[in-house]
Amino acid sequence: FKFFDTIKFIRRFPLFANLMDAGREMNYAIYYRQPIPGKWGIRLWLKAKNQEKKMRHKNYSLLWEETIGWGLCDHLEENGVIPYAVPLAVPNQKVAKVIRELNSVNIWAGFRRFDVARCMFEPDYQKCVLVPIHSGMTGAPMAKLLDVLKRNFS
Repeated sequence: FKFFDTIKFIRRFPLFANLMDAGREMNYAIYYRQPIPGKWGIRLWLKAKNQEKKMRHKNYSLLWEETIGWGLCDHLEENGVIPYAVPLAVPNQKVAKVIRELNSVNIWAGFRRFDVARCMFEPDYQKCVLVPIHSGMTGAPMAKLLDVLKRNFS
C-alpha cells in the first residue's frame, strides 16, 4: 500500500515529510494554506466541474426524493443546489445510531450544527447529521446511505 510506504519514508527522513506536506498542499490548493488555487488545480476543476455538478445534483435529488416525508430534508431547498454534503435533521434519539451505522458501511457522517435559517444576522443552529453526496457517493455508496436511512426511518 502506498500509505504504508509514505509512513515508512516519513519516519526515515523526517525533514522531507514537511517538504512533502507543503508540496502536496500547494499542489492540491488546500485553501487555508494557499488562497489562490494552482494552475493544475484550476485545470482539473474546469475539466471535471460539469460532471461533478451533475453527479452532486443527481445524488441530492435522489436523497430528497427517497427521504421525503421523514422530515430529514425539510429544512433544505428542493432545487437549485449542488452541495458536497447535506445536513440531515435526524431526531436526537437516533443521531448516534445513524452515525454509527453510516460509519460502519464506510460513509463518514458526523454530528454538526447547521444554520437552518441560513442567515448570519439571525442564525438558527440545529443539530444535524452531515452526510456526503459528492460524486464519489454515486452508485453503491449512495445506495448504502439510503439503505441505512430507510432502516432507521421508514
